[in-house]
Amino acid sequence: MKMDRGAMQVMLILLPAGLALFVCLYHLLPAWLRSLDPRLAQAALDNQPGRTAAFQPGWLSALQARRFAARIRLFLQKAGYHHPLALELYLLAQLGIPVFLLAYGLLTHPSPWIPVASAAGLAAWVNNTVQIRVRKRQQAFSRSLYKVYRFLESQILSGVAVTDALRGLPEAVRDRVVQPVLIRFTAIFEVTCDMEQAFTVIRQSFSGQDVDLLQANIRQCLQTGVAGKSMQRMEDLLFARFFSQMQVETNRVRHRLVWTAAAGLVPVAVLFLYPLVQGALSALDMIFG
Repeated sequence: MKMDRGAMQVMLILLPAGLALFVCLYHLLPAWLRSLDPRLAQAALDNQPGRTAAFQPGWLSALQARRFAARIRLFLQKAGYHHPLALELYLLAQLGIPVFLLAYGLLTHPSPWIPVASAAGLAAWVNNTVQIRVRKRQQAFSRSLYKVYRFLESQILSGVAVTDALRGLPEAVRDRVVQPVLIRFTAIFEVTCDMEQAFTVIRQSFSGQDVDLLQANIRQCLQTGVAGKSMQRMEDLLFARFFSQMQVETNRVRHRLVWTAAAGLVPVAVLFLYPLVQGALSALDMIFG
């Protein structure tokens, strides 16, 4: 009866997962086939001339393999993972290994909840690690942004051409996260002279309105040849934000040090007070015992 009950529990868990996997593969199969053979993509009905694309629900379009892979790849690029196999390694750590642990745990462990919790915890830990890296890189870009405006404004006001100022932009920011991105940005802009294509490098690494505002201000400088008042306002605003972020970071480090020192004093206090308490209890026991 124990084996039958365990087998029933495994079947109750694997059956919905198998059905969901089958539905996903069934809907992704046409997209995979079209990506494997260009002739199939050209022969698709929605690519025929004179034919309007049929309406597809949002959840169905989200299941397409290319969009799903592109979304994850952009997420990994924002975290700083530019390796060609970054997507495969992320999917292996996010899906492959947890699924293997889940299947192995369900077959070997009597309780199904421990394997499920372990697999879910591993997947959540991998995703949370990447998200923390994305947030730290975004904070580094936000802290370094005022230096970009200050450098461009000082260079343009001193008579340097905007294109020459952009070439020296990586020297203004020495941050190990932001500087490589700016080096690629200036290299692409110097070769192509295309601002949109050059800013694609920055958008792949960082996100938010700061990138849009920076692109708008640089484009304005390229069109007019001078640094407008918006450049000065953005520099002042971003420096105030940088100062506020440094204050928040200082308070966080101070609180962390206080709690670390308190946690370190607990064993010392226990070692110091334990003989006194033990002696007091022994004296009370001798008096009233």
